[in-house]
Amino acid sequence: MFSHEMLDREIHVELIHKHYSQLIEWCRRYPEGALMLYVPTHYLPKGYCKPCHNNGDSKSYFMRLRELPNPLGLHVHLARRGEINTIPYQMQYDAIKQGLNYLNELGIVACDFAPGWWSFNGDTLRACADLGLIRFHIHDWFMKDLPTEQVPDGMTIVQVHHNSHDFMLGPSCNSASVSPISTIT
Repeated sequence: MFSHEMLDREIHVELIHKHYSQLIEWCRRYPEGALMLYVPTHYLPKGYCKPCHNNGDSKSYFMRLRELPNPLGLHVHLARRGEINTIPYQMQYDAIKQGLNYLNELGIVACDFAPGWWSFNGDTLRACADLGLIRFHIHDWFMKDLPTEQVPDGMTIVQVHHNSHDFMLGPSCNSASVSPISTIT
């Protein structure tokens, strides 16, 4: 049996080295908002993300986030929506594990996971559970895609109401002005 929680706000942190100050401002405004840290993996098909997305320069920024009250979790792009069923369990597991290991090396202990592009299937849920990521984030709009019969026992499904990205905060850091439809990536 799995449990279900609601989360009002979440940021997918993909370009921290370019938007750190705006992200910190957002964190001060929303200390309960989750920060899902994007970690590029070797398993990601080419062309899915630009090389400027979080890279080696991100380490020092990620480490500073540990001081904030905001919950930290892992964000990995596995496959675009509609393509997730082409990625076998082991490849999903390996990619998620690589991201989790990266965060662990920085002293960030995560038990939350948000799939890139909100693209997931039963294998994604199982891989997360097998790695101890027992809080699986899904945006409101994609709860209908949840294969409830495949959610591992003990997992918590975290239903996210408002999602954005660090690169969409902009200089004013007014995430409320960001259209939710434009944030589904």
